[in-house]
Amino acid sequence: MSTPDQREVEVFALSFVPATEFPDLAVHYERSGWHGLLAADSQNLTGDPFAAISVAATRTERIRLGTGVTNPVTRHVAALASAAATAHAFSDGRMVLGIGRGDSSLSHIGRGPAPVREFEEVLTRLRGYLNEGRAQIEEFDSRMDWVAETGLPPVPIEVAASGPRVIKLGACLADRLVLTVGVEPEPIAQALETARKARADAGLDPDGIQYGAYLNVATHRDLDVANQLISGSLSVLARFADRDQRSKLHGDYRIDTHANLRTTPSEEDRILRERFAIVGDPDHCVARIQPLIDLGLDFVIVAGHSRDARRQDLLDSAALLGAEVIPALRPAAHPFTSEVHPS
Repeated sequence: MSTPDQREVEVFALSFVPATEFPDLAVHYERSGWHGLLAADSQNLTGDPFAAISVAATRTERIRLGTGVTNPVTRHVAALASAAATAHAFSDGRMVLGIGRGDSSLSHIGRGPAPVREFEEVLTRLRGYLNEGRAQIEEFDSRMDWVAETGLPPVPIEVAASGPRVIKLGACLADRLVLTVGVEPEPIAQALETARKARADAGLDPDGIQYGAYLNVATHRDLDVANQLISGSLSVLARFADRDQRSKLHGDYRIDTHANLRTTPSEEDRILRERFAIVGDPDHCVARIQPLIDLGLDFVIVAGHSRDARRQDLLDSAALLGAEVIPALRPAAHPFTSEVHPS
């Protein structure tokens, strides 16, 4: 984590466009002042993110690039580490490896999320490959020497988490922990405390990693367009954040329309927006996001568009967020403090 004098709130965007459109989008987001752009990893819907990121890296200079998010199932851990390190090399060290237990990428092959134990095993091996160039695969000492030969710092691993088990796991094994618990302060504060306590209990510095949150955010000069932009991404993240409604949201979920626009917004959409989204003009967005940063977030990832959104609406919203929201956000006024201490 950076020192107080160096701290800056990073704002990333999650993209769900086809892989072939990702490089152009990265150029636009970089010009619009964003810190990072993530490519969804859902092979049946968008194409390969690592190829898209590597091409985007050759067309950009500053913006960080990464996955939002990959999973521990569809690639062998060695192939996953190699893909991430390759994109890291193409981008001259700008890659972030976002990973979770798996969602649409696994649904489309008839699988559910990876068990937590399996996820832990993959994270441990990923850290070995990316940090040390080697990992234990069963009884075999698997080496990846070329990673260190790039001369770049290790690819940061960013774990996406919603439940307490994965929050604790990510807090201890990741470089960055990103929470998918909605946009209200209380769940984010509770999740941060869970993460920090897990690190303290493990004898690790609670300030030794970066903390972030996925937030459904959309702004546009036309509020109806903003609401439409977010209608597809809204239910995707709400499925993870809302434990009380999770069974209903999963029951309504269709893999063929994952993250698509809802053409006829329902009363359910309105309720979801109130609890799980920030939609409005730039001042409204800043007023809602800043208190969440003040809880102790180092970065936020904006999941603010549906997979089939009109590209011009997406570009206009990204430009407005880059011009009027991102510059107005400030690091937490005071470092996060709690009564959490190592046991």
